[in-house]
Amino acid sequence: MISTGLLAGSPEIIPPKTKIIHPMNWYAEQSSNWREETVRNKTNPQAWVNYFTASRYAQQPGVQLNQIVREMEEAVPGTFELLLVQGWNEGFSSKSYDLLGRAFAMKPDDPSSYSSLLLLNELLLNKQDRKTFCNKLFESGLVSGSLLNYSYNVLMSLDRDAVLITEGDNTTIPIFILQDIMNVREDVIVLNLDLLLEPIYRSQRLSQADIKLTGFDGFITEDPKKLLCSTLPLENPDKKFYYALTVSGENIAPIKDQLYVVGLASRLSKERLDNIAVIKENLEKRFLLDYLAVDFNGENELAAVSV
Repeated sequence: MISTGLLAGSPEIIPPKTKIIHPMNWYAEQSSNWREETVRNKTNPQAWVNYFTASRYAQQPGVQLNQIVREMEEAVPGTFELLLVQGWNEGFSSKSYDLLGRAFAMKPDDPSSYSSLLLLNELLLNKQDRKTFCNKLFESGLVSGSLLNYSYNVLMSLDRDAVLITEGDNTTIPIFILQDIMNVREDVIVLNLDLLLEPIYRSQRLSQADIKLTGFDGFITEDPKKLLCSTLPLENPDKKFYYALTVSGENIAPIKDQLYVVGLASRLSKERLDNIAVIKENLEKRFLLDYLAVDFNGENELAAVSV
């Protein structure tokens, strides 16, 4: 399906990927459209937010995103929207936490900061604050019901006390919501590869979960995520490791021959696993399947799902 916005060449609001996911070319087109809008109306902060968001979702290089931020600083200084974009552009850092915290303090009822503050509180291991923003994000309606259903089935694909490796915000956030707000599979240890690249978090989170990792330095390897995916199970043979289906093929390449799809996650096993039997049991006894056939939420076909 081709978006009407793509055909019309007009700017459309860019929703978060936890709500709706568009094709990559749609984001690229919208980036161009919103760029034109900022030229026409330079002091419109929402135009800048949409321009930055579309550009980021279109995977434009960091130098381009930095340029958008610099232009926005000149056009709409002191605004909530500027703090938001500056925080997003800083990634996972104390500076990002400060910027987004200031944005939240300025407009606590605006949900735009919730997802990032949820993840940043996980980075700081602030469990209660993570739960607070899980609740705020869930109540905001910015996480699609389809994505929550899918994420429920991801969790139900796992054995008790499993370790689940995830990658990307819209894969990890709904799982945290299910665990924190709905008490679903709180036994599962969720390790996000993006967060694990931060040394202090990595050390503290793995220690908290009683997971060993020695001799790892993500700053001296070209593929730190790939190394994490293969090294963690090697050093922790007593734990059951699973990988979300959205983890990139490149990152699991060294262990792909040991991975067995068991539903909406892959299980690592050095011995041959009858995964067909496991899939059958999960489908028949554990999964929620109604959302695949009937849409009870009125969501469109672009509603976010982690596939």
